[in-house]
Amino acid sequence: MDGASHIVNLDKSAQNLMAVLEPLRAWTTDAPSNPPPIVLNKHCPLCPFQHSCQVQAEQEENLSLLNGITARVMRQYAKKGIFTVTQLSYLFKPRKRKTRSKNLPPVTHKVELQALAIRANKIYLQDLPELSRQPVELFLDMEGVPDRQFYYVIGLLVCQADTTTHYAFWADTDQAECQMWQQFLDKVMQYPDAPIYHYGSYEPRALVTLAKRHQTDSEHITKRLVNVNNYIHGKVYFPVRSNGLKDIGHFIGAKWTSPHASGLQSLVWRHHWEKTREETFKDLLLTYNAEDCQALQLLTNELSKIQGSADTLSQVDFANQPKRYTTAASEQIHKQLEVVLQFAHSNYDRKKIKFSQHEKKGENDESQGKKTFGDKTGYQGQRKVRPRPTKVVQVPHVTCCSTCGYAPLRPTAKVSKRLLIDLVLTKNGVKKTITEYIGLQGYCPKCGKYRTPTSLRKYGVRQLYGHRFKAWVAYHRVALRMPYGSIAEVLAEQFYEREPKHYIATLMKDMGTYYAETEKRITQHGCNFVLM
Repeated sequence: MDGASHIVNLDKSAQNLMAVLEPLRAWTTDAPSNPPPIVLNKHCPLCPFQHSCQVQAEQEENLSLLNGITARVMRQYAKKGIFTVTQLSYLFKPRKRKTRSKNLPPVTHKVELQALAIRANKIYLQDLPELSRQPVELFLDMEGVPDRQFYYVIGLLVCQADTTTHYAFWADTDQAECQMWQQFLDKVMQYPDAPIYHYGSYEPRALVTLAKRHQTDSEHITKRLVNVNNYIHGKVYFPVRSNGLKDIGHFIGAKWTSPHASGLQSLVWRHHWEKTREETFKDLLLTYNAEDCQALQLLTNELSKIQGSADTLSQVDFANQPKRYTTAASEQIHKQLEVVLQFAHSNYDRKKIKFSQHEKKGENDESQGKKTFGDKTGYQGQRKVRPRPTKVVQVPHVTCCSTCGYAPLRPTAKVSKRLLIDLVLTKNGVKKTITEYIGLQGYCPKCGKYRTPTSLRKYGVRQLYGHRFKAWVAYHRVALRMPYGSIAEVLAEQFYEREPKHYIATLMKDMGTYYAETEKRITQHGCNFVLM
Protein backbone atom coordinates (compact mmCIF):
# COMPACT_ATOMS: atom_id res chain seq x y z
CA MET A 1 0.00 0.00 0.00
CA ASP A 2 2.80 2.44 0.83
CA GLY A 3 4.76 1.69 -2.36
CA ALA A 4 7.56 -0.12 -0.53
CA SER A 5 8.61 -3.78 -0.45
CA HIS A 6 7.98 -5.83 2.69
CA ILE A 7 9.16 -9.22 3.93
CA VAL A 8 6.35 -11.56 5.00
CA ASN A 9 6.97 -14.71 7.05
CA LEU A 10 5.12 -17.60 5.39
CA ASP A 11 6.44 -20.46 7.54
CA LYS A 12 3.01 -21.37 8.91
CA SER A 13 1.35 -21.24 5.49
CA ALA A 14 4.18 -22.76 3.43
CA GLN A 15 2.56 -26.20 3.22
CA ASN A 16 -0.73 -24.79 1.97
CA LEU A 17 1.00 -22.46 -0.48
CA MET A 18 3.08 -25.21 -2.06
CA ALA A 19 -0.08 -27.10 -2.99
CA VAL A 20 -1.17 -24.01 -4.95
CA LEU A 21 2.23 -23.05 -6.39
CA GLU A 22 3.05 -26.45 -7.89
CA PRO A 23 0.21 -26.47 -10.47
CA LEU A 24 0.92 -22.79 -11.23
CA ARG A 25 4.55 -23.60 -12.02
CA ALA A 26 3.42 -26.42 -14.32
CA TRP A 27 1.08 -24.03 -16.15
CA THR A 28 3.97 -21.63 -16.91
CA THR A 29 5.73 -24.29 -19.00
CA ASP A 30 2.77 -26.21 -20.39
CA ALA A 31 -0.66 -24.64 -20.30
CA PRO A 32 -3.46 -27.11 -19.44
CA SER A 33 -5.80 -28.10 -22.25
CA ASN A 34 -8.89 -27.69 -20.02
CA PRO A 35 -9.45 -24.78 -17.66
CA PRO A 36 -9.75 -25.56 -13.93
CA PRO A 37 -13.27 -26.17 -12.56
CA ILE A 38 -15.23 -23.12 -11.50
CA VAL A 39 -15.57 -22.64 -7.75
CA LEU A 40 -17.05 -19.30 -6.70
CA ASN A 41 -15.85 -18.06 -3.30
CA LYS A 42 -15.46 -14.91 -1.21
CA HIS A 43 -12.41 -13.79 -3.20
CA CYS A 44 -14.35 -13.50 -6.48
CA PRO A 45 -15.07 -9.73 -6.06
CA LEU A 46 -11.29 -9.13 -6.23
CA CYS A 47 -10.77 -11.21 -9.38
CA PRO A 48 -10.86 -9.70 -12.92
CA PHE A 49 -12.49 -12.90 -14.21
CA GLN A 50 -15.48 -12.61 -11.87
CA HIS A 51 -18.02 -11.74 -14.57
CA SER A 52 -17.04 -14.53 -16.98
CA CYS A 53 -16.95 -17.14 -14.18
CA GLN A 54 -20.32 -15.92 -12.87
CA VAL A 55 -21.94 -16.24 -16.30
CA GLN A 56 -20.56 -19.73 -16.83
CA ALA A 57 -21.56 -20.83 -13.33
CA GLU A 58 -25.14 -19.65 -13.90
CA GLN A 59 -25.32 -21.50 -17.20
CA GLU A 60 -24.09 -24.70 -15.53
CA GLU A 61 -26.14 -24.14 -12.34
CA ASN A 62 -22.86 -24.65 -10.50
CA LEU A 63 -23.16 -25.70 -6.86
CA SER A 64 -20.74 -22.98 -5.77
CA LEU A 65 -23.44 -20.42 -6.60
CA LEU A 66 -24.85 -21.26 -3.17
CA ASN A 67 -23.02 -19.58 -0.34
CA GLY A 68 -21.27 -22.06 1.96
CA ILE A 69 -20.52 -24.74 -0.62
CA THR A 70 -16.76 -25.19 -0.94
CA ALA A 71 -14.69 -27.25 -3.36
CA ARG A 72 -14.51 -30.11 -0.84
CA VAL A 73 -18.31 -30.15 -0.46
CA MET A 74 -18.69 -30.11 -4.24
CA ARG A 75 -16.45 -33.18 -4.54
CA GLN A 76 -18.56 -35.00 -1.97
CA TYR A 77 -21.76 -34.25 -3.90
CA ALA A 78 -20.06 -35.21 -7.17
CA LYS A 79 -19.51 -38.72 -5.79
CA LYS A 80 -23.30 -38.95 -5.41
CA GLY A 81 -23.91 -37.67 -8.93
CA ILE A 82 -25.03 -34.19 -7.81
CA PHE A 83 -23.57 -31.42 -9.99
CA THR A 84 -26.25 -28.70 -10.21
CA VAL A 85 -28.38 -26.67 -7.83
CA THR A 86 -31.56 -28.23 -9.22
CA GLN A 87 -30.25 -31.73 -8.57
CA LEU A 88 -29.27 -30.70 -5.04
CA SER A 89 -32.81 -29.47 -4.30
CA TYR A 90 -34.20 -33.00 -4.64
CA LEU A 91 -32.01 -34.25 -1.77
CA PHE A 92 -34.02 -32.44 0.88
CA LYS A 93 -36.30 -34.74 2.87
CA PRO A 94 -38.78 -33.35 5.41
CA ARG A 95 -38.19 -34.77 8.87
CA LYS A 96 -40.38 -34.63 11.95
CA ARG A 97 -38.71 -33.15 15.00
CA LYS A 98 -38.61 -35.35 18.07
CA THR A 99 -40.70 -33.54 20.66
CA ARG A 100 -39.54 -35.75 23.52
CA SER A 101 -35.84 -34.99 23.12
CA LYS A 102 -34.71 -32.42 25.67
CA ASN A 103 -31.42 -31.54 23.96
CA LEU A 104 -32.40 -29.96 20.66
CA PRO A 105 -29.83 -30.15 17.88
CA PRO A 106 -27.98 -26.94 16.99
CA VAL A 107 -29.45 -24.77 14.24
CA THR A 108 -27.62 -25.44 10.97
CA HIS A 109 -28.03 -24.08 7.45
CA LYS A 110 -29.21 -26.77 5.01
CA VAL A 111 -28.01 -26.13 1.48
CA GLU A 112 -30.47 -28.71 0.14
CA LEU A 113 -33.38 -26.68 1.47
CA GLN A 114 -31.82 -23.50 0.11
CA ALA A 115 -31.66 -25.11 -3.33
CA LEU A 116 -35.30 -26.22 -2.99
CA ALA A 117 -36.36 -22.66 -2.17
CA ILE A 118 -34.64 -21.43 -5.33
CA ARG A 119 -36.20 -24.14 -7.52
CA ALA A 120 -39.71 -23.62 -6.12
CA ASN A 121 -39.30 -19.82 -5.80
CA LYS A 122 -40.80 -19.96 -2.31
CA ILE A 123 -39.83 -19.00 1.21
CA TYR A 124 -39.38 -22.17 3.28
CA LEU A 125 -39.63 -22.14 7.06
CA GLN A 126 -37.73 -24.53 9.27
CA ASP A 127 -38.87 -22.55 12.33
CA LEU A 128 -41.09 -19.50 12.63
CA PRO A 129 -39.19 -16.26 13.37
CA GLU A 130 -40.07 -14.97 16.83
CA LEU A 131 -39.52 -11.22 16.67
CA SER A 132 -40.86 -8.99 19.43
CA ARG A 133 -41.56 -5.57 17.91
CA GLN A 134 -41.59 -2.31 19.86
CA PRO A 135 -43.24 1.09 19.26
CA VAL A 136 -39.83 2.74 18.81
CA GLU A 137 -37.07 0.84 16.97
CA LEU A 138 -33.56 1.70 15.77
CA PHE A 139 -31.84 0.21 12.73
CA LEU A 140 -28.04 0.39 12.66
CA ASP A 141 -25.49 0.10 9.85
CA MET A 142 -21.80 1.06 10.02
CA GLU A 143 -19.04 1.49 7.44
CA GLY A 144 -15.31 1.41 8.03
CA VAL A 145 -11.86 0.57 6.68
CA PRO A 146 -10.94 -2.90 8.06
CA ASP A 147 -7.16 -2.79 7.64
CA ARG A 148 -6.95 0.56 9.47
CA GLN A 149 -9.56 -0.31 12.14
CA PHE A 150 -11.16 3.02 11.29
CA TYR A 151 -14.93 3.68 11.20
CA TYR A 152 -16.07 6.73 9.25
CA VAL A 153 -19.88 6.59 9.11
CA ILE A 154 -22.59 5.31 11.47
CA GLY A 155 -26.09 5.19 10.03
CA LEU A 156 -29.10 5.11 12.39
CA LEU A 157 -32.70 4.82 11.19
CA VAL A 158 -35.20 5.81 13.91
CA CYS A 159 -38.71 4.40 13.42
CA GLN A 160 -41.55 5.53 15.67
CA ALA A 161 -45.25 5.54 14.91
CA ASP A 162 -45.54 6.32 11.18
CA THR A 163 -42.38 8.40 10.87
CA THR A 164 -38.84 7.30 10.03
CA THR A 165 -35.77 9.51 10.33
CA HIS A 166 -32.26 8.64 9.19
CA TYR A 167 -29.20 10.03 10.94
CA ALA A 168 -25.70 9.75 9.46
CA PHE A 169 -22.72 10.43 11.71
CA TRP A 170 -19.63 11.11 9.60
CA ALA A 171 -15.91 11.28 10.38
CA ASP A 172 -13.56 12.99 7.93
CA THR A 173 -10.37 11.76 9.61
CA ASP A 174 -9.23 9.37 12.31
CA GLN A 175 -9.22 12.22 14.80
CA ALA A 176 -12.88 13.02 14.07
CA GLU A 177 -13.92 9.47 14.91
CA CYS A 178 -14.31 10.31 18.62
CA GLN A 179 -16.73 13.15 17.86
CA MET A 180 -18.75 10.89 15.53
CA TRP A 181 -18.91 8.23 18.25
CA GLN A 182 -20.14 10.72 20.87
CA GLN A 183 -22.84 12.05 18.55
CA PHE A 184 -24.06 8.53 17.98
CA LEU A 185 -24.18 7.82 21.73
CA ASP A 186 -26.14 11.01 22.41
CA LYS A 187 -28.74 10.10 19.78
CA VAL A 188 -29.12 6.49 20.99
CA MET A 189 -29.56 7.63 24.61
CA GLN A 190 -32.63 9.61 23.55
CA TYR A 191 -34.38 6.24 23.04
CA PRO A 192 -33.27 4.16 26.06
CA ASP A 193 -35.86 1.39 25.64
CA ALA A 194 -35.72 0.98 21.85
CA PRO A 195 -34.11 -2.19 20.43
CA ILE A 196 -31.22 -1.69 18.01
CA TYR A 197 -31.50 -3.98 14.99
CA HIS A 198 -28.42 -4.87 12.94
CA TYR A 199 -27.42 -7.58 10.47
CA GLY A 200 -24.43 -9.82 11.07
CA SER A 201 -21.52 -9.55 13.49
CA TYR A 202 -19.77 -6.47 12.06
CA GLU A 203 -21.69 -3.86 14.07
CA PRO A 204 -21.28 -5.50 17.53
CA ARG A 205 -17.52 -5.81 17.02
CA ALA A 206 -17.31 -2.23 15.81
CA LEU A 207 -19.24 -0.89 18.81
CA VAL A 208 -16.99 -2.75 21.26
CA THR A 209 -13.87 -1.46 19.46
CA LEU A 210 -15.07 2.15 19.47
CA ALA A 211 -16.11 2.00 23.13
CA LYS A 212 -12.74 0.61 24.15
CA ARG A 213 -10.80 3.05 21.98
CA HIS A 214 -12.61 6.13 23.28
CA GLN A 215 -13.00 4.83 26.86
CA THR A 216 -16.78 4.76 27.07
CA ASP A 217 -19.23 2.20 28.41
CA SER A 218 -21.04 0.29 25.66
CA GLU A 219 -22.95 -2.22 27.81
CA HIS A 220 -26.14 -0.14 27.70
CA ILE A 221 -25.99 -0.41 23.87
CA THR A 222 -24.79 -3.98 23.36
CA LYS A 223 -27.53 -5.44 25.53
CA ARG A 224 -30.12 -3.81 23.25
CA LEU A 225 -28.67 -5.19 20.02
CA VAL A 226 -30.85 -7.57 17.98
CA ASN A 227 -29.16 -9.51 15.20
CA VAL A 228 -31.79 -10.10 12.51
CA ASN A 229 -29.58 -12.73 10.89
CA ASN A 230 -30.16 -15.02 13.90
CA TYR A 231 -33.85 -15.23 12.95
CA ILE A 232 -32.95 -16.27 9.39
CA HIS A 233 -29.94 -18.59 9.61
CA GLY A 234 -31.18 -22.18 9.54
CA LYS A 235 -34.80 -21.07 10.09
CA VAL A 236 -36.03 -19.00 7.13
CA TYR A 237 -34.89 -19.88 3.61
CA PHE A 238 -35.49 -17.18 1.02
CA PRO A 239 -35.15 -18.17 -2.68
CA VAL A 240 -31.74 -16.52 -2.94
CA ARG A 241 -28.18 -17.85 -3.15
CA SER A 242 -26.95 -16.46 0.17
CA ASN A 243 -28.23 -14.92 3.38
CA GLY A 244 -26.52 -11.62 2.66
CA LEU A 245 -28.56 -8.47 3.19
CA LYS A 246 -28.14 -7.48 -0.48
CA ASP A 247 -29.45 -10.80 -1.86
CA ILE A 248 -32.43 -11.00 0.49
CA GLY A 249 -33.08 -7.26 0.16
CA HIS A 250 -33.36 -7.44 -3.64
CA PHE A 251 -35.86 -10.31 -3.27
CA ILE A 252 -38.17 -8.51 -0.83
CA GLY A 253 -38.12 -5.25 -2.80
CA ALA A 254 -35.26 -3.21 -1.34
CA LYS A 255 -33.38 -1.02 -3.81
CA TRP A 256 -29.92 0.54 -3.96
CA THR A 257 -29.18 3.60 -6.09
CA SER A 258 -25.82 2.31 -7.25
CA PRO A 259 -26.01 -1.02 -9.13
CA HIS A 260 -22.56 -1.99 -7.79
CA ALA A 261 -23.25 -1.09 -4.15
CA SER A 262 -21.38 -3.41 -1.78
CA GLY A 263 -19.01 -3.34 1.14
CA LEU A 264 -16.03 -3.61 -1.18
CA GLN A 265 -17.29 -0.80 -3.38
CA SER A 266 -17.70 1.44 -0.31
CA LEU A 267 -13.95 1.09 0.33
CA VAL A 268 -13.28 2.31 -3.21
CA TRP A 269 -15.57 5.30 -2.75
CA ARG A 270 -13.94 6.18 0.58
CA HIS A 271 -10.48 5.92 -1.00
CA HIS A 272 -11.45 8.28 -3.83
CA TRP A 273 -13.04 10.72 -1.38
CA GLU A 274 -9.91 10.89 0.78
CA LYS A 275 -7.81 11.63 -2.30
CA THR A 276 -10.08 14.11 -4.09
CA ARG A 277 -12.49 15.33 -1.35
CA GLU A 278 -15.26 15.38 -3.93
CA GLU A 279 -18.74 15.47 -2.43
CA THR A 280 -19.97 12.99 -5.03
CA PHE A 281 -18.20 10.09 -3.34
CA LYS A 282 -19.39 11.19 0.09
CA ASP A 283 -22.98 11.35 -1.16
CA LEU A 284 -22.62 7.83 -2.58
CA LEU A 285 -21.42 6.53 0.79
CA LEU A 286 -24.18 8.24 2.78
CA THR A 287 -26.85 7.08 0.31
CA TYR A 288 -25.51 3.52 0.42
CA ASN A 289 -25.53 3.54 4.24
CA ALA A 290 -29.09 4.90 4.40
CA GLU A 291 -30.34 2.32 1.91
CA ASP A 292 -28.75 -0.46 3.98
CA CYS A 293 -30.70 0.74 7.03
CA GLN A 294 -33.92 0.87 5.00
CA ALA A 295 -33.32 -2.64 3.64
CA LEU A 296 -32.81 -3.89 7.21
CA GLN A 297 -36.11 -2.32 8.28
CA LEU A 298 -37.88 -3.85 5.28
CA LEU A 299 -36.45 -7.29 6.10
CA THR A 300 -37.54 -7.02 9.75
CA ASN A 301 -41.08 -6.12 8.67
CA GLU A 302 -41.08 -9.07 6.26
CA LEU A 303 -40.09 -11.48 9.05
CA SER A 304 -42.88 -10.11 11.26
CA LYS A 305 -45.34 -10.58 8.41
CA ILE A 306 -44.20 -14.18 7.97
CA GLN A 307 -44.45 -14.75 11.71
CA GLY A 308 -48.08 -13.66 11.82
CA SER A 309 -49.40 -14.91 8.48
CA ALA A 310 -47.27 -17.91 7.46
CA ASP A 311 -50.35 -20.14 7.19
CA THR A 312 -52.11 -17.90 4.69
CA LEU A 313 -49.25 -16.57 2.56
CA SER A 314 -49.06 -18.47 -0.73
CA GLN A 315 -45.33 -17.76 -1.26
CA VAL A 316 -44.45 -19.20 2.19
CA ASP A 317 -44.32 -22.91 2.91
CA PHE A 318 -43.17 -25.12 5.79
CA ALA A 319 -40.16 -27.34 5.23
CA ASN A 320 -41.22 -30.31 7.36
CA GLN A 321 -45.00 -30.06 6.86
CA PRO A 322 -45.73 -28.63 3.40
CA LYS A 323 -49.11 -27.05 2.83
CA ARG A 324 -51.77 -28.94 0.93
CA TYR A 325 -53.20 -26.93 -1.94
CA THR A 326 -56.54 -28.37 -3.07
CA THR A 327 -59.73 -27.30 -4.79
CA ALA A 328 -63.04 -26.86 -3.00
CA ALA A 329 -64.27 -30.30 -4.11
CA SER A 330 -61.08 -32.11 -3.11
CA GLU A 331 -61.00 -30.27 0.23
CA GLN A 332 -64.49 -31.58 1.01
CA ILE A 333 -63.38 -35.11 0.13
CA HIS A 334 -60.34 -34.77 2.42
CA LYS A 335 -62.57 -33.71 5.31
CA GLN A 336 -64.84 -36.73 4.80
CA LEU A 337 -61.82 -39.06 4.70
CA GLU A 338 -60.51 -37.54 7.94
CA VAL A 339 -63.87 -38.29 9.59
CA VAL A 340 -63.67 -41.87 8.34
CA LEU A 341 -60.17 -42.21 9.81
CA GLN A 342 -61.40 -40.94 13.16
CA PHE A 343 -64.11 -43.62 13.24
CA ALA A 344 -61.61 -46.31 12.19
CA HIS A 345 -59.68 -46.23 15.47
CA SER A 346 -59.99 -49.32 17.65
CA ASN A 347 -60.94 -47.29 20.74
CA TYR A 348 -63.66 -45.31 18.99
CA ASP A 349 -66.43 -47.20 20.79
CA ARG A 350 -64.97 -46.19 24.12
CA LYS A 351 -64.79 -42.49 23.26
CA LYS A 352 -68.05 -41.94 21.40
CA ILE A 353 -71.17 -40.59 23.12
CA LYS A 354 -73.98 -43.09 23.67
CA PHE A 355 -77.69 -42.31 24.08
CA SER A 356 -80.11 -44.77 25.61
CA GLN A 357 -83.79 -44.34 26.54
CA HIS A 358 -83.69 -46.96 29.29
CA GLU A 359 -80.46 -46.76 31.23
CA LYS A 360 -79.64 -49.72 33.37
CA LYS A 361 -78.85 -49.22 36.99
CA GLY A 362 -75.14 -48.94 37.63
CA GLU A 363 -74.33 -48.89 33.92
CA ASN A 364 -73.15 -45.30 33.92
CA ASP A 365 -71.21 -44.16 36.95
CA GLU A 366 -71.18 -40.56 35.78
CA SER A 367 -74.99 -40.37 36.18
CA GLN A 368 -74.53 -41.17 39.88
CA GLY A 369 -71.88 -38.47 40.32
CA LYS A 370 -68.97 -40.91 40.29
CA LYS A 371 -66.04 -41.03 37.92
CA THR A 372 -64.12 -44.20 37.23
CA PHE A 373 -60.41 -44.16 36.52
CA GLY A 374 -57.84 -46.84 35.77
CA ASP A 375 -58.75 -50.49 35.25
CA LYS A 376 -61.95 -52.42 35.66
CA THR A 377 -63.76 -52.71 38.96
CA GLY A 378 -62.24 -55.36 41.19
CA TYR A 379 -58.85 -55.32 39.45
CA GLN A 380 -56.48 -54.99 42.38
CA GLY A 381 -53.21 -55.16 40.48
CA GLN A 382 -53.29 -51.35 40.12
CA ARG A 383 -55.74 -50.39 42.84
CA LYS A 384 -55.68 -46.93 44.33
CA VAL A 385 -56.21 -47.97 47.97
CA ARG A 386 -53.23 -50.02 49.09
CA PRO A 387 -53.87 -52.79 51.65
CA ARG A 388 -52.63 -52.29 55.19
CA PRO A 389 -49.31 -54.13 55.74
CA THR A 390 -49.03 -56.79 58.40
CA LYS A 391 -45.27 -56.36 58.62
CA VAL A 392 -42.89 -53.45 58.01
CA VAL A 393 -39.24 -54.12 57.13
CA GLN A 394 -36.57 -51.41 57.21
CA VAL A 395 -33.88 -51.91 54.55
CA PRO A 396 -30.46 -50.17 54.59
CA HIS A 397 -29.83 -47.39 52.09
CA VAL A 398 -27.47 -47.98 49.18
CA THR A 399 -23.87 -46.85 49.68
CA CYS A 400 -22.49 -47.07 46.12
CA CYS A 401 -23.88 -45.64 42.88
CA SER A 402 -24.81 -48.40 40.42
CA THR A 403 -24.06 -46.20 37.40
CA CYS A 404 -20.76 -44.42 38.08
CA GLY A 405 -19.56 -46.33 41.15
CA TYR A 406 -19.35 -43.24 43.34
CA ALA A 407 -19.22 -43.97 47.07
CA PRO A 408 -20.40 -43.21 49.64
CA LEU A 409 -23.78 -41.83 48.64
CA ARG A 410 -25.34 -39.09 50.73
CA PRO A 411 -28.34 -40.28 52.77
CA THR A 412 -31.48 -38.24 52.09
CA ALA A 413 -34.92 -37.87 53.58
CA LYS A 414 -36.62 -39.35 50.51
CA VAL A 415 -38.25 -42.70 51.23
CA SER A 416 -38.81 -45.60 48.83
CA LYS A 417 -41.55 -48.11 49.58
CA ARG A 418 -42.52 -51.46 48.14
CA LEU A 419 -45.67 -53.34 49.17
CA LEU A 420 -45.59 -57.09 48.54
CA ILE A 421 -48.37 -59.64 48.92
CA ASP A 422 -47.01 -63.16 49.29
CA LEU A 423 -47.78 -66.60 50.75
CA VAL A 424 -46.08 -68.29 53.70
CA LEU A 425 -46.18 -72.01 54.44
CA THR A 426 -47.32 -72.81 57.97
CA LYS A 427 -48.00 -76.03 59.90
CA ASN A 428 -51.71 -75.76 59.19
CA GLY A 429 -51.54 -74.64 55.52
CA VAL A 430 -50.84 -71.46 53.58
CA LYS A 431 -51.10 -67.93 54.96
CA LYS A 432 -51.21 -64.62 53.12
CA THR A 433 -48.80 -61.91 54.29
CA ILE A 434 -48.59 -58.23 53.34
CA THR A 435 -45.09 -56.85 53.85
CA GLU A 436 -44.00 -53.26 53.31
CA TYR A 437 -40.29 -52.60 52.67
CA ILE A 438 -39.10 -49.07 53.51
CA GLY A 439 -35.67 -47.60 52.81
CA LEU A 440 -34.05 -44.19 52.41
CA GLN A 441 -32.76 -43.13 49.03
CA GLY A 442 -29.11 -42.16 48.52
CA TYR A 443 -28.02 -39.15 46.49
CA CYS A 444 -25.11 -39.40 44.02
CA PRO A 445 -23.48 -35.94 43.64
CA LYS A 446 -21.58 -37.11 40.55
CA CYS A 447 -24.64 -38.29 38.58
CA GLY A 448 -27.04 -35.90 40.28
CA LYS A 449 -29.63 -38.66 40.78
CA TYR A 450 -31.29 -40.42 43.70
CA ARG A 451 -30.65 -44.15 44.08
CA THR A 452 -33.19 -46.62 45.50
CA PRO A 453 -31.85 -49.24 47.96
CA THR A 454 -30.57 -52.38 46.24
CA SER A 455 -32.93 -54.70 48.11
CA LEU A 456 -35.91 -52.71 46.78
CA ARG A 457 -34.80 -52.51 43.16
CA LYS A 458 -35.33 -56.24 42.68
CA TYR A 459 -39.06 -55.58 43.13
CA GLY A 460 -40.68 -53.70 40.26
CA VAL A 461 -42.45 -50.42 40.93
CA ARG A 462 -45.79 -51.98 39.92
CA GLN A 463 -45.08 -55.44 41.34
CA LEU A 464 -47.69 -56.40 43.90
CA TYR A 465 -47.35 -60.18 44.34
CA GLY A 466 -44.32 -62.09 45.54
CA HIS A 467 -42.64 -65.17 44.13
CA ARG A 468 -44.49 -67.71 46.33
CA PHE A 469 -47.84 -66.22 45.35
CA LYS A 470 -46.96 -66.54 41.64
CA ALA A 471 -45.70 -70.09 42.24
CA TRP A 472 -49.06 -70.99 43.80
CA VAL A 473 -50.84 -69.69 40.68
CA ALA A 474 -48.41 -71.55 38.37
CA TYR A 475 -48.97 -74.81 40.28
CA HIS A 476 -52.74 -74.62 39.81
CA ARG A 477 -52.31 -73.80 36.13
CA VAL A 478 -49.57 -76.28 35.18
CA ALA A 479 -50.00 -79.18 37.61
CA LEU A 480 -53.76 -79.05 38.25
CA ARG A 481 -54.56 -77.70 34.74
CA MET A 482 -57.15 -75.30 36.03
CA PRO A 483 -58.50 -72.61 33.68
CA TYR A 484 -57.77 -68.95 34.35
CA GLY A 485 -61.31 -68.20 35.46
CA SER A 486 -61.27 -70.99 38.07
CA ILE A 487 -57.91 -69.84 39.46
CA ALA A 488 -59.28 -66.30 39.79
CA GLU A 489 -62.28 -67.63 41.73
CA VAL A 490 -60.04 -69.61 44.10
CA LEU A 491 -57.91 -66.53 44.74
CA ALA A 492 -61.01 -64.52 45.65
CA GLU A 493 -62.39 -67.27 47.91
CA GLN A 494 -59.22 -68.25 49.80
CA PHE A 495 -57.09 -65.08 49.83
CA TYR A 496 -59.62 -62.30 49.08
CA GLU A 497 -57.61 -61.23 46.03
CA ARG A 498 -59.96 -60.36 43.20
CA GLU A 499 -58.13 -60.39 39.90
CA PRO A 500 -59.52 -60.69 36.35
CA LYS A 501 -58.70 -63.92 34.57
CA HIS A 502 -56.46 -62.18 32.02
CA TYR A 503 -54.22 -61.02 34.88
CA ILE A 504 -53.57 -64.68 35.74
CA ALA A 505 -51.95 -64.96 32.32
CA THR A 506 -49.70 -62.02 33.22
CA LEU A 507 -48.52 -63.82 36.38
CA MET A 508 -47.83 -66.95 34.34
CA LYS A 509 -45.78 -64.88 31.89
CA ASP A 510 -43.70 -63.48 34.77
CA MET A 511 -42.94 -67.00 36.02
CA GLY A 512 -42.01 -68.10 32.50
CA THR A 513 -39.52 -65.23 32.24
CA TYR A 514 -38.11 -66.04 35.69
CA TYR A 515 -37.46 -69.72 34.82
CA ALA A 516 -36.34 -69.16 31.21
CA GLU A 517 -32.65 -69.56 32.05
CA THR A 518 -33.39 -72.69 34.14
CA GLU A 519 -35.29 -74.23 31.25
CA LYS A 520 -32.39 -73.48 28.91
CA ARG A 521 -29.89 -75.22 31.19
CA ILE A 522 -32.13 -78.26 31.68
CA THR A 523 -32.51 -78.58 27.91
CA GLN A 524 -28.76 -78.41 27.39
CA HIS A 525 -28.14 -80.98 30.14
CA GLY A 526 -30.69 -83.33 28.62
CA CYS A 527 -29.08 -83.07 25.17
CA ASN A 528 -25.65 -83.82 26.59
CA PHE A 529 -27.05 -86.84 28.44
CA VAL A 530 -28.59 -88.24 25.24
CA LEU A 531 -25.35 -87.80 23.30
CA MET A 532 -23.40 -89.68 25.98
